[in-house]
Amino acid sequence: MSYTSEDYRQMWAAETVGELREQTLMLQLTSQRFTAPWVAGARQINVPKPDWAYNSTDNEGVRAVERARGGDWATALDGDQSVVPFARTGGYASSNVVDWEDAVELPWPAVERTRSRQRYELTRQIEHAVFGAITSSIAAEPSTPNHTGYGNGDDYIDRMTGRASSDDALDLPYMILDDFSLKLEEANADGSGDAVGTKYCLMNPVVFRALRDGINQKRYQWDVLTRDLLVANSVLAGIGYRGRLLGIDIFSWNGIPKPSGVGANTAADRDHNWQVLCGVREAIAADVRPPLVQYFGPQENQVTSNPAHLLRQAGDYGYAPLELSLMTLATIDGGADAEAEADA
Repeated sequence: MSYTSEDYRQMWAAETVGELREQTLMLQLTSQRFTAPWVAGARQINVPKPDWAYNSTDNEGVRAVERARGGDWATALDGDQSVVPFARTGGYASSNVVDWEDAVELPWPAVERTRSRQRYELTRQIEHAVFGAITSSIAAEPSTPNHTGYGNGDDYIDRMTGRASSDDALDLPYMILDDFSLKLEEANADGSGDAVGTKYCLMNPVVFRALRDGINQKRYQWDVLTRDLLVANSVLAGIGYRGRLLGIDIFSWNGIPKPSGVGANTAADRDHNWQVLCGVREAIAADVRPPLVQYFGPQENQVTSNPAHLLRQAGDYGYAPLELSLMTLATIDGGADAEAEADA
């Protein structure tokens, strides 16, 4: 049996799943290790989180103790674990109509280009949602232990011009990387792997330029990585990879909003300052289900009152923090107006 036009439409629609996943930066920097059952249709799954800490009260944990020559075995301890629920966090939808006459008469492929734009908007929506979920989780922690504010009324990156106010302000992005690198080393997380994107800092292009200027000024050097990766960028081409510094992979991403309005340099007022998100891939779980895709040509479309192509997509995404202690939300002061709000 030969292919019909409807078969081709269904095959074309299936392309959306692959393109949606491949173009999403945040899913490259988060873990999908346990999420396959949820993607396949489970309403909720539980991600296991072993607890190795020694607890003398409950006789739990894993530890090593001294043993004398000819001594007894160590006391056997019980195991312990918690579970992190992973379920639907939010959804997305997109619908467009292209009139039959427009599809015929316009001098550009209106249906195909509209479909391409839908994919882009869905990808962008998911990226922003996952980034916002991570920063919101950090901001919601009591005393916000995984947030640090950098800069002050004298040393800042101006939220209007994007220029650093001083030479000391140029050091702020480097300080973020240095502090996060030390945090990982103290947590014994520095050996979690060396694949690109395992340990990362995500920053706005404006902040990256301040980092680059500070590197040039102080004559720091990028970490040595393969020439093919730095020059051809074949592994993460097109998603903002800029290089590795202090063992941390740097990503420049326009999805991080510029500061809006005034506010103190706190996690709660993060939208009013420059945000830099540093983390470890396995610290956050995020995934997206294959979208429900509909395409009706004018011959099959019984929805609109006029002859038209109808293109619709809907889907779900999930998010769960697994280990926020391996994440850092850094904010850089956006200027004198931000300090004025903090002092009020």
